[in-house]
Amino acid sequence: NAFFVLIALLALPLFSFGQEEFEERLSELIEQLEDKKFLLQDLEDELESVKSEGDGFQQTLLEVEVEGVSDWIRQNTESLEVLSQIIESQDLEPEQKESSFDSQIQRHHQSNHLLDLDLESQRMEVELQIHEDEGDEETVDRLEARLDRLNERIEKTKEIHAKWEQVEVARQAEEYDKAEELEYALWVQEREL
Repeated sequence: NAFFVLIALLALPLFSFGQEEFEERLSELIEQLEDKKFLLQDLEDELESVKSEGDGFQQTLLEVEVEGVSDWIRQNTESLEVLSQIIESQDLEPEQKESSFDSQIQRHHQSNHLLDLDLESQRMEVELQIHEDEGDEETVDRLEARLDRLNERIEKTKEIHAKWEQVEVARQAEEYDKAEELEYALWVQEREL
């Protein structure tokens, strides 16, 4: 009996260290979210200033930025709530908690990456519209080609992200080697984009 109590006491710090690590990672993400909220406030203030000056291009660009940052904040808030629920869950074994947490972190970063790409695409569309209105065909052609490449990259990224679900399925089936192989292959595909 004393042996089992000793093992339990020794294992407890290992579990709590994992818990602390989860909470530390979550805390870093919360800090990023708070920084984005300050950025949003600055962008909204700048937008109000630009509206009074009547600079249509700058106003449109800032509206795109405000919308993009607002979307980022909304999606990250939802994602952080899921991460908090995983951390607080009493129903998961430590390995399950770690796997669920890592999977949600992966989805969190993938979502942010797509949000960044979408915002870049929206910025480019605004810039393209301005140059079309000005009749600057050379710049329009260049921007259209860049926008096409960017939108193609977004679609490929979405396809790769959809394949990450296969990694999650393998993890849940406790096929960790298969999950690791899939994860590496998808990582390579993402790096090649």
